[in-house]
Amino acid sequence: MVYEMSDDDLVAAYIDDTMFCSFWHHMQTRPAYGPLRARGNDAVPAILRALEREEGGMNLIYILHEITGESPDSNSAIVTIEDGWVKWDVADAASAWIVWGKARGLL
Repeated sequence: MVYEMSDDDLVAAYIDDTMFCSFWHHMQTRPAYGPLRARGNDAVPAILRALEREEGGMNLIYILHEITGESPDSNSAIVTIEDGWVKWDVADAASAWIVWGKARGLL
């Protein structure tokens, strides 16, 4: 049961569950989302560690914003629109979150 998983295992399950989701509302319906979100700030270090290992991507960035209310990636992740598609520099956004986490002693 997902409620009994460690933070790291829950983050891994969330990554697996959302690997092919491109819409935030789909990510929110995955089984690991609720328990991970419910753990709140306690889960943030595990999420940041996954980003640091280059696991996950926007799925983790979205839930970090949901949990913390922060947006350290807003200046570094340049959004462009090309042929009707939005492009976000996920690597820059992840780097900004990692810097944010290190500055707060979470990594």
